[in-house]
Amino acid sequence: MIASSGTISIGYGPDGSGGRIIANGGNGGLTGGDGAGFSGGGGSGGAIKLVAETILHVNGGALLAQGGGATWSYYQFNNSGSPGRIRLEANTMQWQGNSDPAYTFGTPDNLFVPNNPTLTITTVANVAAPALPTGNADITLPAGTTSATVMLAATNVPKGTTVTVYVVPTIGASGSQVISSALDGVDNSATTASATIPLSRGNNVVTAAVTFTLTTQQQASLPTFNGEKVAKIRVESIMGGRSETTYITASGKEYPAAHKKA
Repeated sequence: MIASSGTISIGYGPDGSGGRIIANGGNGGLTGGDGAGFSGGGGSGGAIKLVAETILHVNGGALLAQGGGATWSYYQFNNSGSPGRIRLEANTMQWQGNSDPAYTFGTPDNLFVPNNPTLTITTVANVAAPALPTGNADITLPAGTTSATVMLAATNVPKGTTVTVYVVPTIGASGSQVISSALDGVDNSATTASATIPLSRGNNVVTAAVTFTLTTQQQASLPTFNGEKVAKIRVESIMGGRSETTYITASGKEYPAAHKKA
């Protein structure tokens, strides 16, 4: 597998170098000559996977994962190897070169970037949130409780960023309550915030989200999407004890990052 946040170009260079990625299977054994043994079937082709923002074919590029050829003798006939697999994933595809076998194509899957920011709800009314919240009776408070303080923890979110807490009752008043609070801490690697939320009778589902704008240096450390840099990041606490990170480009397009345990 070859992965790039930019462009992968396959083709011959000006000096004739490069040009192909080959993962062909080996040919079957020989029945004559030094070191010869019995004849044999060909080996299966291997696997080629390219993942990039753009995949570009230039100057006769080729992707080959062919099965190896068979050898035979008077006493034995063998089969050629099975073809391998070729997979191309890109947001911009400019490949018209040779591919044997034919490739399959798709857009890149969710991304995982080290040190993605996280956001979690740690306690509600001084009761620790479960490691794997479900949104149904995760925390039980005394009857008649009408408000509670929610504690939040974030990593790699800038200090001073406003986090929003959403409270959605399952019965009673319709709609949700939105409470905002600023994150604080020694540095951006670990910040916390608290917010006092109103509670309705019955079950209340509490979630949180934060969106922040990236600096030029931060943008340079992240992949681009269709040529656009990431301008903002949104982080949301979700069920199952995870944070969901979404990259937002300057034009407003959104790309989800892979889930990461908070």
